[in-house]
Amino acid sequence: MSATHRVDPDQFRREQALGHLISRLVLAIGVLALAGAVLPGTLGTVVAAISIVAVTAIPVARVVWLVVIWRRQGDRRFTRLGLALLALMVVGTLLAVLRR
Repeated sequence: MSATHRVDPDQFRREQALGHLISRLVLAIGVLALAGAVLPGTLGTVVAAISIVAVTAIPVARVVWLVVIWRRQGDRRFTRLGLALLALMVVGTLLAVLRR
C-alpha cells in the first residue's frame, strides 16, 4: 500500500532555511568554544559560557518553533506534547538552579 504525501513548498523552504541557520549557528558556537578554550582568564571563561548557553538554547528554540507550527496547523496533540517538553525543561532548569 503506498500513500502519497504532498509537501508544501513554502514549508519545505522554511525547514530548509532553518536547517541552514542551525548549521551556521553550530559552526559559530564551535568557533566560540574553541576561542573560549584558548583565550586566557575571565574572557575565555565568559566566551566558553556563552557557547554553552548557545548550545543549550538551540534545541529549546527548535521546540518552541515546532510548538508554534503545530499550533498553527491545529495539531493539538503535538502542541500539548511540545508544551509538556518545554515545561519539563523549565522544571529541570529550576531544580538545577535551586540545588546550587
